[in-house]
Amino acid sequence: MNRLNGVFLDLETVDQADLDLSHLKHALPHWQFHNATTKGETAERIQDATIIISNKVILDRDCLTQVCAFSA
Repeated sequence: MNRLNGVFLDLETVDQADLDLSHLKHALPHWQFHNATTKGETAERIQDATIIISNKVILDRDCLTQVCAFSA
């Protein structure tokens, strides 16, 4: 059975006072919250994610191709 997973790649780039995480935490049973994510970490961190939230982290073709290669 597949788990529904969420990942927030760059939580420190948003104003915590403006963001209520409780709604996100209730939307999916499993979340990973990262303060920051480097380009080299992105593909690994999103590979099992159902939902990806990014403010500044770029999800480009190279990154997404890597993720597709992981799941093949």
